[in-house]
Amino acid sequence: MCLVLAITLSMGTSQPEEVVVKGKTIKLHGEDESAPVFAAVFVIVWCGAAVVTINAVLLGGTVSFFQSICVLGYCVFPLTVSALVSMGVGWTGCASNVCLAARLLTTGVGLVWSTKASMGFLDEVVSPKRSALAAYPVYLFYAAIAWIILIRSSP
Repeated sequence: MCLVLAITLSMGTSQPEEVVVKGKTIKLHGEDESAPVFAAVFVIVWCGAAVVTINAVLLGGTVSFFQSICVLGYCVFPLTVSALVSMGVGWTGCASNVCLAARLLTTGVGLVWSTKASMGFLDEVVSPKRSALAAYPVYLFYAAIAWIILIRSSP
């Protein structure tokens, strides 16, 4: 899921911009942002999952490190679907409020779905008294990914 998300978000690189100077159209080529975006998403997913896992262990959770990393990685699926939908809307070049609402809605649903799915797993391994302490980093982790999706999908 991490690779699909990183590839999807790295495909949304900036398009060449056209500028008219003295009646001539000149295409300006921006920097290719695909490699840095891919690397950033990949690192954020892995480091974020590691921080959430370490937090769960420090809160007294009985969880294997790699098991938690795996579950958190699978819980990125709703955000990956949101990224695919948002990037599809962004690639159309639509800048209307309807397109913005579609991107916000799909990303919001993906954020809530991912957070609830991971909290279902973490609630089983962390005591109920410390559930809120485990939920906060999970929400921040998925919110950071959702924010990247919104930024990368804008036309």
